[in-house]
Amino acid sequence: MRLFCVTLVSSFATFFIGICFGANPDLNIARQECAAGRGSSCNELGVAHIEGDVVGQDYIAAINYFEKACDRDIADACLFLGYSFYNGIAVTRDYLAAVKTYVERCELGLGMACNSLGHAFYKGGNVRINFVKAFGFYEKACQAGVATACDALGFAYYYGETAEFYKLGCSSGREDACMKMGNAYAMGIGVTQSDSEALKFFALACDLESEWGCQDYEILKERAEMQRREPAH
Repeated sequence: MRLFCVTLVSSFATFFIGICFGANPDLNIARQECAAGRGSSCNELGVAHIEGDVVGQDYIAAINYFEKACDRDIADACLFLGYSFYNGIAVTRDYLAAVKTYVERCELGLGMACNSLGHAFYKGGNVRINFVKAFGFYEKACQAGVATACDALGFAYYYGETAEFYKLGCSSGREDACMKMGNAYAMGIGVTQSDSEALKFFALACDLESEWGCQDYEILKERAEMQRREPAH
Protein backbone atom coordinates (compact mmCIF):
# COMPACT_ATOMS: atom_id res chain seq x y z
CA MET A 1 0.00 0.00 0.00
CA ARG A 2 1.41 3.38 -1.05
CA LEU A 3 1.27 6.41 1.17
CA PHE A 4 -0.19 9.54 -0.37
CA CYS A 5 -0.04 12.84 1.47
CA VAL A 6 -1.53 16.22 0.70
CA THR A 7 -1.11 19.55 2.42
CA LEU A 8 -4.02 21.90 2.00
CA VAL A 9 -3.78 25.62 2.64
CA SER A 10 -6.67 27.93 1.90
CA SER A 11 -6.16 31.22 0.07
CA PHE A 12 -7.21 33.05 3.26
CA ALA A 13 -4.74 31.05 5.38
CA THR A 14 -7.71 30.06 7.49
CA PHE A 15 -7.22 26.32 7.32
CA PHE A 16 -4.08 24.27 7.29
CA ILE A 17 -4.59 20.53 6.95
CA GLY A 18 -1.91 17.92 6.43
CA ILE A 19 -3.50 14.61 5.46
CA CYS A 20 -1.91 11.28 4.65
CA PHE A 21 -3.85 8.50 2.97
CA GLY A 22 -3.06 4.89 2.22
CA ALA A 23 -3.82 4.48 -1.50
CA ASN A 24 -4.81 0.99 -2.71
CA PRO A 25 -3.76 0.45 -6.35
CA ASP A 26 -6.43 -2.27 -6.84
CA LEU A 27 -9.40 0.02 -7.32
CA ASN A 28 -11.79 -2.75 -8.36
CA ILE A 29 -11.49 -4.29 -4.90
CA ALA A 30 -11.82 -0.83 -3.33
CA ARG A 31 -15.02 -0.17 -5.30
CA GLN A 32 -16.54 -3.45 -4.13
CA GLU A 33 -15.56 -2.78 -0.53
CA CYS A 34 -16.83 0.81 -0.67
CA ALA A 35 -20.17 -0.39 -2.07
CA ALA A 36 -20.32 -2.88 0.80
CA GLY A 37 -19.92 -0.02 3.29
CA ARG A 38 -16.19 0.01 4.07
CA GLY A 39 -15.32 3.66 4.66
CA SER A 40 -11.55 3.30 4.28
CA SER A 41 -12.02 1.91 0.75
CA CYS A 42 -14.28 4.86 -0.18
CA ASN A 43 -11.53 7.12 1.13
CA GLU A 44 -8.91 5.37 -1.03
CA LEU A 45 -11.11 5.87 -4.09
CA GLY A 46 -11.43 9.56 -3.27
CA VAL A 47 -7.65 9.85 -3.03
CA ALA A 48 -7.19 7.99 -6.32
CA HIS A 49 -9.45 10.45 -8.12
CA ILE A 50 -7.53 13.41 -6.67
CA GLU A 51 -4.11 11.97 -7.46
CA GLY A 52 -5.12 10.94 -10.99
CA ASP A 53 -2.38 8.31 -11.49
CA VAL A 54 -4.47 5.15 -11.54
CA VAL A 55 -7.71 6.76 -12.76
CA GLY A 56 -8.41 10.10 -14.39
CA GLN A 57 -8.34 13.08 -12.04
CA ASP A 58 -11.94 13.82 -11.10
CA TYR A 59 -12.65 16.06 -8.11
CA ILE A 60 -16.41 15.57 -8.30
CA ALA A 61 -16.02 11.79 -8.06
CA ALA A 62 -13.49 12.30 -5.25
CA ILE A 63 -15.97 14.42 -3.28
CA ASN A 64 -18.66 11.74 -3.69
CA TYR A 65 -16.34 9.07 -2.32
CA PHE A 66 -15.15 11.30 0.53
CA GLU A 67 -18.77 11.95 1.51
CA LYS A 68 -19.35 8.20 1.76
CA ALA A 69 -16.13 7.78 3.75
CA CYS A 70 -16.99 10.65 6.09
CA ASP A 71 -20.44 9.14 6.71
CA ARG A 72 -18.52 6.11 7.96
CA ASP A 73 -16.39 8.23 10.31
CA ILE A 74 -13.15 8.32 8.28
CA ALA A 75 -11.52 11.41 9.78
CA ASP A 76 -9.32 12.45 6.85
CA ALA A 77 -12.26 12.29 4.45
CA CYS A 78 -14.30 14.58 6.72
CA LEU A 79 -11.41 17.06 6.90
CA PHE A 80 -11.10 17.13 3.13
CA LEU A 81 -14.85 17.63 2.76
CA GLY A 82 -14.80 20.55 5.16
CA TYR A 83 -11.90 22.10 3.27
CA SER A 84 -13.67 21.56 -0.07
CA PHE A 85 -16.89 23.24 1.09
CA TYR A 86 -14.92 26.13 2.59
CA ASN A 87 -12.92 26.80 -0.56
CA GLY A 88 -15.41 25.68 -3.23
CA ILE A 89 -13.33 22.77 -4.55
CA ALA A 90 -15.58 20.68 -6.85
CA VAL A 91 -18.61 21.86 -4.87
CA THR A 92 -20.44 25.15 -4.45
CA ARG A 93 -18.68 27.14 -1.76
CA ASP A 94 -20.68 26.71 1.41
CA TYR A 95 -19.16 28.08 4.61
CA LEU A 96 -22.02 26.85 6.77
CA ALA A 97 -21.62 23.31 5.44
CA ALA A 98 -17.87 23.48 6.08
CA VAL A 99 -18.28 24.65 9.66
CA LYS A 100 -21.04 22.08 10.24
CA THR A 101 -18.74 19.30 9.02
CA TYR A 102 -15.92 20.43 11.30
CA VAL A 103 -18.21 20.91 14.32
CA GLU A 104 -19.67 17.42 13.95
CA ARG A 105 -16.22 15.83 13.74
CA CYS A 106 -14.80 18.00 16.52
CA GLU A 107 -17.59 16.82 18.81
CA LEU A 108 -16.56 13.25 18.00
CA GLY A 109 -13.02 14.02 19.17
CA LEU A 110 -11.25 14.74 15.86
CA GLY A 111 -8.56 17.18 16.97
CA MET A 112 -7.71 18.58 13.54
CA ALA A 113 -11.37 19.52 12.98
CA CYS A 114 -11.38 21.42 16.29
CA ASN A 115 -8.13 23.09 15.27
CA SER A 116 -9.58 24.23 11.94
CA LEU A 117 -12.56 25.73 13.77
CA GLY A 118 -10.18 27.52 16.12
CA HIS A 119 -8.38 29.06 13.12
CA ALA A 120 -11.67 30.11 11.52
CA PHE A 121 -13.07 31.88 14.57
CA TYR A 122 -9.71 33.40 15.53
CA LYS A 123 -8.93 34.88 12.10
CA GLY A 124 -12.51 35.52 10.99
CA GLY A 125 -12.12 33.71 7.68
CA ASN A 126 -15.70 34.07 6.42
CA VAL A 127 -17.12 33.49 9.88
CA ARG A 128 -17.57 36.13 12.56
CA ILE A 129 -14.48 36.52 14.76
CA ASN A 130 -15.16 35.05 18.18
CA PHE A 131 -12.12 34.61 20.41
CA VAL A 132 -14.05 32.74 23.09
CA LYS A 133 -15.14 30.12 20.56
CA ALA A 134 -11.69 30.07 18.96
CA PHE A 135 -9.89 29.29 22.20
CA GLY A 136 -12.55 26.77 23.16
CA PHE A 137 -11.90 24.85 19.95
CA TYR A 138 -8.13 25.25 20.31
CA GLU A 139 -8.37 23.77 23.81
CA LYS A 140 -10.28 20.74 22.51
CA ALA A 141 -7.73 20.29 19.73
CA CYS A 142 -4.84 20.62 22.17
CA GLN A 143 -6.37 18.03 24.47
CA ALA A 144 -6.72 15.75 21.44
CA GLY A 145 -2.98 16.04 20.81
CA VAL A 146 -2.77 18.73 18.09
CA ALA A 147 0.50 20.48 18.93
CA THR A 148 -0.19 23.65 16.91
CA ALA A 149 -3.41 24.17 18.89
CA CYS A 150 -1.46 23.91 22.15
CA ASP A 151 0.92 26.54 20.83
CA ALA A 152 -1.97 28.83 19.87
CA LEU A 153 -3.38 28.53 23.37
CA GLY A 154 0.01 29.20 24.87
CA PHE A 155 0.20 32.42 22.89
CA ALA A 156 -3.20 33.43 24.20
CA TYR A 157 -2.21 32.80 27.79
CA TYR A 158 1.44 33.87 27.53
CA TYR A 159 0.90 37.01 29.54
CA GLY A 160 -1.77 35.45 31.73
CA GLU A 161 -1.63 33.18 34.71
CA THR A 162 -0.75 29.88 33.02
CA ALA A 163 1.67 28.48 30.47
CA GLU A 164 0.44 24.88 30.63
CA PHE A 165 -0.46 24.87 26.94
CA TYR A 166 3.10 25.78 25.93
CA LYS A 167 4.25 22.87 28.08
CA LEU A 168 1.91 20.55 26.18
CA GLY A 169 3.15 21.93 22.89
CA CYS A 170 6.74 21.43 23.98
CA SER A 171 6.08 17.86 25.07
CA SER A 172 4.57 17.28 21.61
CA GLY A 173 7.88 18.22 20.00
CA ARG A 174 7.40 21.89 19.07
CA GLU A 175 10.72 23.67 19.57
CA ASP A 176 9.09 27.11 19.46
CA ALA A 177 6.81 26.15 22.37
CA CYS A 178 9.87 24.96 24.34
CA MET A 179 11.62 28.26 23.61
CA LYS A 180 8.62 30.28 24.78
CA MET A 181 8.47 28.31 28.01
CA GLY A 182 12.20 28.85 28.51
CA ASN A 183 11.81 32.60 27.99
CA ALA A 184 8.77 32.71 30.27
CA TYR A 185 10.71 31.11 33.14
CA ALA A 186 13.86 33.13 32.43
CA MET A 187 11.94 36.42 32.65
CA GLY A 188 9.17 35.39 35.05
CA ILE A 189 6.39 36.15 32.55
CA GLY A 190 3.17 34.35 33.52
CA VAL A 191 5.15 31.93 35.72
CA THR A 192 7.44 32.21 38.75
CA GLN A 193 10.94 33.12 37.57
CA SER A 194 13.23 30.08 37.63
CA ASP A 195 16.59 29.71 35.91
CA SER A 196 16.55 25.94 36.46
CA GLU A 197 13.15 25.61 34.73
CA ALA A 198 14.30 27.92 31.95
CA LEU A 199 17.39 25.78 31.42
CA LYS A 200 15.23 22.67 31.24
CA PHE A 201 13.07 24.08 28.45
CA PHE A 202 15.99 25.62 26.55
CA ALA A 203 17.67 22.19 26.70
CA LEU A 204 14.51 20.58 25.25
CA ALA A 205 14.47 23.17 22.44
CA CYS A 206 18.15 22.48 21.79
CA ASP A 207 17.45 18.73 21.63
CA LEU A 208 14.85 19.57 18.96
CA GLU A 209 17.66 21.25 16.96
CA SER A 210 16.77 24.84 17.81
CA GLU A 211 19.92 26.94 17.38
CA TRP A 212 18.46 29.65 19.62
CA GLY A 213 17.60 27.03 22.23
CA CYS A 214 21.19 25.80 22.38
CA GLN A 215 22.49 29.36 22.45
CA ASP A 216 20.17 30.51 25.23
CA TYR A 217 20.91 27.37 27.23
CA GLU A 218 24.65 28.07 27.17
CA ILE A 219 24.18 31.78 27.99
CA LEU A 220 21.86 31.08 30.92
CA LYS A 221 24.04 28.23 32.19
CA GLU A 222 27.14 30.46 32.13
CA ARG A 223 25.24 33.24 33.93
CA ALA A 224 24.08 30.82 36.64
CA GLU A 225 27.64 29.52 37.15
CA MET A 226 29.01 33.07 37.44
CA GLN A 227 26.38 33.88 40.05
CA ARG A 228 27.35 30.79 42.05
CA ARG A 229 31.03 31.83 41.99
CA GLU A 230 30.33 35.35 43.20
CA PRO A 231 31.32 35.79 46.86
CA ALA A 232 28.50 36.27 49.31
CA HIS A 233 28.33 39.71 50.95
